[in-house]
Amino acid sequence: MADLTLPVARVVEGHREKILQSVGGKAALTAMQDDRVMMQVADVCYALLPGVVRLAVKEQAFRDFVLLHRSTIIARLLA
Repeated sequence: MADLTLPVARVVEGHREKILQSVGGKAALTAMQDDRVMMQVADVCYALLPGVVRLAVKEQAFRDFVLLHRSTIIARLLA
């Protein structure tokens, strides 16, 4: 799987409010321990990735990456 750390960091930092709104705001960050909530985050982030990245990375691989790096993504959302 490609290293998606940089593209995900850019999406999270550039669209923090949109992502938080999609899962119910900052209070929902604790709910991100739930895989269903993280899949919502993954869906929003995937849609915001540059088209060339989406062509190279399949959505399921991206979802797996988000679940694997859940704590890093939550930390970036809280920053």
